[in-house]
Amino acid sequence: MKNSFRIKIRVFLVMAWILALAFFIIRLIVPSGVITYTSDFSKETGFIHDITPHERINDEGDKVKIIADPAYFSLYYPRQFQKAQIRLKYKWENVQDQVLEMGVLADKDLWQYHLEPLENTILEKAINSWHLSRSNNLIFLQKNKKFNSLNDFLQSDFSRSSTAVYNINSQDLKISEFKLTKAELEKIEGHTIEQDLIGHHQFYMYHPGEDLSVDIRVQDLNQNNKEDNIEIFLFYQDQVIAKESLNSIVSLESSQVSKPRNLSLKLSDLSEGLYKIQIKVSDDIIIKQINTNSNRLAFINNVYLGESDNDIKLYTDNTNLKVVTTKADSLQTISYAGASFELASTYKQHNFQTNVNENNLWQEINLKKGNLKLSTNSMFSFNKEFAFNPEMIDLDDSVNLDNIDYIIANYEPVEKEGDWHIASANFDLSHTYSEDNKYSFMFSLPNFSYKRNTALVIDSIEVTLEGKNIWQKIKEIIK
Repeated sequence: MKNSFRIKIRVFLVMAWILALAFFIIRLIVPSGVITYTSDFSKETGFIHDITPHERINDEGDKVKIIADPAYFSLYYPRQFQKAQIRLKYKWENVQDQVLEMGVLADKDLWQYHLEPLENTILEKAINSWHLSRSNNLIFLQKNKKFNSLNDFLQSDFSRSSTAVYNINSQDLKISEFKLTKAELEKIEGHTIEQDLIGHHQFYMYHPGEDLSVDIRVQDLNQNNKEDNIEIFLFYQDQVIAKESLNSIVSLESSQVSKPRNLSLKLSDLSEGLYKIQIKVSDDIIIKQINTNSNRLAFINNVYLGESDNDIKLYTDNTNLKVVTTKADSLQTISYAGASFELASTYKQHNFQTNVNENNLWQEINLKKGNLKLSTNSMFSFNKEFAFNPEMIDLDDSVNLDNIDYIIANYEPVEKEGDWHIASANFDLSHTYSEDNKYSFMFSLPNFSYKRNTALVIDSIEVTLEGKNIWQKIKEIIK
């Protein structure tokens, strides 16, 4: 009798071990091609890791709270997947106007995340009180109804200065291209920027037609102990139409700064219009000079200023300015839109806001020193006379809805469960960066760090990964 009992126990233990092993194997190979991981970030699950950096969260209560921007978490994946859907359940504490987006790391060298919207509280307010209509996946909002449809609006001579967009661009809307007037075209001439710029930059250039040229002079600081490629891309209507590149301009056997080198991009017989230039380099590269045959240049979102022996003056058409420096010698009093702001700490992003609410008014920025990274949700220019912004107003927390009459958005309103909000975002994982079988995700909450006593309270996150099932994998191997 005892032997029979022992045999049953052993069989039970073996079966339990086999089932446990099968469970873990299934979790690893995911034969169905679809798997979902959940977490509340109170502890690591083995797949969804904690939110970092720790100083940007408050985990002392029963729910984890994000209190500063940006915040990150990583997701371990056992095999390759092509798609991810993230479903977040959360609520706000003391938040009025805020944009919440989720991003996945696309380029580690440039630290670029592909962002998707979760909630835009400014847009939610308009959805609740303005006239709303839908066109496919787009929302069209009118403060006072004048148009029967989005198509009627787009075919009208509407004002860009009173129209805001979110998660959509003018190319997707098939809006007529940005054009300069004949008088503005006559003032276009060659232009040189001799201010040192650090790392990756992109800018719009309005080209009058015929021959186009962009020449840059670059220098490698040789501080990152790696070969740095230098690339220039030319875009027209969001498509790359030309590219030039330089391989590494330093020797890894030496720690010396490289000699300046030139890289040129030239094309002939181009049509008049708006072009975008992207200079794709790491922060180990200094752009010493930019020469173009058009003075109509607008730097997009960021300008990273290098050292300068002279005062620096530039302009932006946004009322919010973010500034950060890693150099103690660069701490200074900044003049922005006629007001003075103190850049008091290194490695800390400072947020400066003006009281000017007029649209399309270029604000002057005066700096005594360089080695500063400036960013805004708009444009920068080194010349006020030729400054321009070809983009429509992006609906974020710096926008005053009193100045806006129309909103176009690619957006799904959030769901509500009492005080809790539920929002989802979908990602294509085929062009993302991963390392050690981990994807890096980001909570993007612009300007959140500068709002007092605010928090994003996380109830749960659910990540569903989708890829090829085991039969599709087998068919690939057989072929």
